[in-house]
Amino acid sequence: MLRRIIPPLLSLMLLLCVSGYAEEERIRALWPSATPRQMTGDSQTLEATDKPYIIRVGTVVLAVSVFLPPAEVSGKQAAAAASFRDVALSVAFFSDKEYTVGIDSDTRHGPDAMTLGGRTEDLDLSTFTMTVTRDSYLITFQDLDTATLYRVVGNTGTGLGAVTEIDLTKTPPIEYLPPLIPTP
Repeated sequence: MLRRIIPPLLSLMLLLCVSGYAEEERIRALWPSATPRQMTGDSQTLEATDKPYIIRVGTVVLAVSVFLPPAEVSGKQAAAAASFRDVALSVAFFSDKEYTVGIDSDTRHGPDAMTLGGRTEDLDLSTFTMTVTRDSYLITFQDLDTATLYRVVGNTGTGLGAVTEIDLTKTPPIEYLPPLIPTP
């Protein structure tokens, strides 16, 4: 009887091991929050805006402890020691879509600030940038295939952030000002 049970169990265990390695490990970095927008410190409300290029606004949560874990000695937040280069992040600005972003640049700006850059593999023209400091964070994700920009500004202390989805085809043209020349 044992001879009949062991081969199927071994096959099942092997299948589970192989399929586990086939899936890419991702860090859950950002997800939508049900917390009211007022808690983020952003003055913009969740109601409709008069700007035609803003598709929608919402609230998100950043996994701050992944990027700025508390230092063992001081207890203050410091940039994670490990590099995030070649790491996949799971990013969801709203509940209807989740992106997997591959990080290809990791820059440290001192002990309490970092900037990560990357893109998604399934989109031809996409860029992701995240800057995290001890006080705040800024995330931009641009998908040129759909002409969409997501912009997140948040509080590192709470992890809460305000996200705005922007239709790039409806943004007004940028007017460049003449350069400022210092007086001698």
